[in-house]
Amino acid sequence: DALRMIRDVSCAIDECHGYNIYYKDIHLNNIYRSCDGIYKLSDYGSCGWDFQSDAISMRKRVEASKWFMAPETYNTDAFDIESAVYSITLSLYFILNDFTLPFQSKYGAEVALQKRCNGDLITPLCLHFNEEINDKINALLLKGLDYDRSKRFQGISEYLECIDDILLSLVTQDYSLCFNKHGILNS
Repeated sequence: DALRMIRDVSCAIDECHGYNIYYKDIHLNNIYRSCDGIYKLSDYGSCGWDFQSDAISMRKRVEASKWFMAPETYNTDAFDIESAVYSITLSLYFILNDFTLPFQSKYGAEVALQKRCNGDLITPLCLHFNEEINDKINALLLKGLDYDRSKRFQGISEYLECIDDILLSLVTQDYSLCFNKHGILNS
């Protein structure tokens, strides 16, 4: 369900971007599930609207949660679709890593933020799937969280292709997962 949520949010971010609405405040507190089971964005007060086609030109106009920002957004306030991919991917990482951001359990929140924003390498997660699924999810996480924007997914379409491939692989497996405050448990 976490991947389906990230897929729905990615589609919403892409739709906003198509209307030149730049939704920077991407994190779990701004996502809700509608009655029809679709995950949607909330809190559009943090959005910027620009008539320019290049979102990277937006600077110091839109506030967002520093904990889920892409390094370039945190460091220079630059934001584009690759920055959004970073924030979406970080939300998935957060869920799959027992609701803990990269480096946070070892260094605390502030140092962890600095390590991410300085380009320290994020390590793959130890997940509770078979090796093929683990590799696919970690490839998605590491590419989506690459410090270098040019090495991230180049647009939502490419990102969705990777998510869809993982979801298709999961359909062929027999998994039943549940989340609790201690992480993911197989059942």
